[in-house]
Amino acid sequence: MAQNQTCRILSLFIFFLFLSFAFCFDAAESGVIESRSYFKQVGSDSFNAIWQLAKTDQLVVLWEEPAEKTITTNNFSLETLHWEISNPENNTNASIRREGNILYVTGTLNGNPIDKKKEIDGSPWYQSTAVSLRPFIVSDQENLDFWSVREETLGIHKIRVTKLSEEILSINGEKIPVQKVKISLTGILSAFWKSHIWYRQSDGVFVRFEGPSGPPGSPHMIVELISQDNGLIVPAKFEGNPFKVFTDY
Repeated sequence: MAQNQTCRILSLFIFFLFLSFAFCFDAAESGVIESRSYFKQVGSDSFNAIWQLAKTDQLVVLWEEPAEKTITTNNFSLETLHWEISNPENNTNASIRREGNILYVTGTLNGNPIDKKKEIDGSPWYQSTAVSLRPFIVSDQENLDFWSVREETLGIHKIRVTKLSEEILSINGEKIPVQKVKISLTGILSAFWKSHIWYRQSDGVFVRFEGPSGPPGSPHMIVELISQDNGLIVPAKFEGNPFKVFTDY
């Protein structure tokens, strides 16, 4: 009896050891170099979301909510090349790719087929501002224009980001020096939509978003960092150049 129990315990130990090795192998193979959790509230709805950055032959950003997932593929200049969105609840499954100065949009949006293209100028396409705006945040530059796609409509818009003030933001009891910026539409459209984002000063990590979720009358939205990597809000593991992880590939 004791021998059988010992064998069962040993078998369970080997099984869980195998799972641990398998998990570590999968994590290494995925190329994930940053992982964070965020709290998101839109109107009265709230939930947690997962954000991950993977490094392969390109930089891939995953944002996953309970009902929606987006995958953004960037080059090592942090410019977006391809973007996918999937939301089974509203029957949306679409992708956008950039070829030269043309964005091609294909798939379904709210159950309706979509196949269109839009000619843009040479400004960069930054779909994942959590990554693409890092060099801007730590630079002396005061404003920057870029292209972005609105998730709800797949509308393509020119966006301007402008630095405002340096502040101290309290997140989960931790005081973090941040750079506050304003993002808005450009030109006369700037009067119709603007929001604010806070980035950590030391490395440009996205900490908080606050503003309308769409045009005037849309629900208010807040996105805030909960944890990073090992559960703590720790600095990104860079030395010297904060973007070395991107440029030393």
